Amino acid sequence: MSLYDLYGNAVSAGDGTKPYAGKKWAVLGDSISMSHATKFYHTLIAEKLGFTVQNLAASGKGYDYIMGTAVPAIDADVALVTIFAGTNDIVSAAYIGEPTDQEENYSGKVYKTLLAVKERFPGVPIGIITPTQRHDYEQGHTNCAKIAAGIKAVCEVYSVPCFDMHTGSGLLALTDEGKSHYFTDGLHLSDAGHAAMAARIEPFIRSLMAP
Repeated sequence: MSLYDLYGNAVSAGDGTKPYAGKKWAVLGDSISMSHATKFYHTLIAEKLGFTVQNLAASGKGYDYIMGTAVPAIDADVALVTIFAGTNDIVSAAYIGEPTDQEENYSGKVYKTLLAVKERFPGVPIGIITPTQRHDYEQGHTNCAKIAAGIKAVCEVYSVPCFDMHTGSGLLALTDEGKSHYFTDGLHLSDAGHAAMAARIEPFIRSLMAP
């Protein structure tokens, strides 16, 4: 049986070949996608599936930066866009608003970022990844959980594929065992954390590229 991507190109049925060789994947996000590890989740996935990664992630940034700086910098020949951000937006947890809001609250920022991507690349698949858990419970974990839920709610309203790393990844930062194994500091992922995350995100990436 032949399989085809959104562009009509034949892809591998999982026989070990690289189905997306020559395709460009724009990675938007924060330091989770560009520091504290030898190989990142997107590097591991790209090596397996054949993507070329344009890494536009920036340390300490959130959806404001992504909308205003990263989205305009995406290469014109991109074949996939993902956004993995939110942990630096925890100060906005009190101003999330409703998922249908298009105002200057957090939900509105997420909506406008998604809109900016779709306006530039109407035929390119986009996927959202919610932030992983954080070890600092009150200011980190609790507020980050609200941010993740807010991002997920906006994606549900506008039918944007979303992978929930916050509640479904198994990367638990709140235990000493999880923190020491999957994280370098309770926030940034270690090599083991990125390997585990890559295994969970790869099927999501494949689904985004599916016909």
